[in-house]
Formats: sequence, C-alpha cells, structure tokens
Amino acid sequence: MIAVTAELRAKPGCQQDLERLMGSMAQRATTDEPGCRVFRLARSRHDPQLYLSFQRYDDDAAMSAHSHAEYFTSAIPAMMECLEELPRLAVFDELGD
Repeated sequence: MIAVTAELRAKPGCQQDLERLMGSMAQRATTDEPGCRVFRLARSRHDPQLYLSFQRYDDDAAMSAHSHAEYFTSAIPAMMECLEELPRLAVFDELGD
C-alpha cells in the first residue's frame, strides 16, 4: 500500500472553493479508481487556510492512474487558482499489515 499526503494552503477567501473541488476529486477517486482506497481532506484547527489531503493506493500503477485521470488533470488549473503556493507532496510506503 502507498500513502500520499498533500499539504495545501488556500488563498484567503478561497477555502470553500478548494473544499468543493477537493471533495469532488475525492468522490471521483474512490468511486472511479479501483486502486484508490482512501482520499480524504482535512482542515487545520489552528490555520483555516491549511489543508491536508491523505490518499492510499494499492500500488504505483494505481497512484499513476490517479495522476493521469482526466478528471484530475482537468481540475488542476482550478485547484491552483485556489492555492497560495504549490502543494507539498510526500509519498510513503506503508509498513505492516
């Protein structure tokens, strides 16, 4: 299993737009991508502009399929308009069962 995190910083006033966009992405990923097991978005309790996306994929092929999915690539321009900076991504190999 592969875990991916993305730290996202919304522009002031764009939080609802980012939440709506990411919510739609999460729905599509978990519905349309058999290798995507989890796609969640969380907002910081201390900084209302800071978000963390957490995703789990079966393997590298599933992660690549997500990165190349049409709905995902077409949503990137709108997502970037909502962000103050590029997302900070991290990829992890899960340990244990």
